Amino acid sequence: MEAPLNVNEKELVEPLLDRVLGDDIELELLAVDSQFESQGIFDLLESLKIGHVIDWRWLKGRENASDKLTVKNRIDVKGSEWKKAISERLRVVVEGFNVRAKSRLAYERLTWQGLENVSIHVSLVLCVVYGVAIAAHRIGRPELRQSIAYFA
Repeated sequence: MEAPLNVNEKELVEPLLDRVLGDDIELELLAVDSQFESQGIFDLLESLKIGHVIDWRWLKGRENASDKLTVKNRIDVKGSEWKKAISERLRVVVEGFNVRAKSRLAYERLTWQGLENVSIHVSLVLCVVYGVAIAAHRIGRPELRQSIAYFA
């Protein structure tokens, strides 16, 4: 979903879910990071009957509930074991993809003039990643869903 850089990402959750969810797609659980911690997001997900694993920011003066995931210093995650496992598993996949994409596409050397070119390259990379995941599922080898080299 495209949006201006100065848009709060919380405002994009409802339109994105409206676009993605349909009669043939059902979402049981949404896992996102602590920037999406807000009562508006919680109410939206409750109205759509979608469970969530949202990391709460650890705040010094706030009572941090034991049934919620709390994140301190952007790394230290505390909370129930099953929520930690879900959050860490999903974060590992996403963060790993982001790191590989940044290093292989040389993001640190970007200028504003190169962003259009980068968006094209990222779109192509995502097409390949999704294609590999679909091919791995179709041949009955889900363990290969992240192995681009196997299908190359």
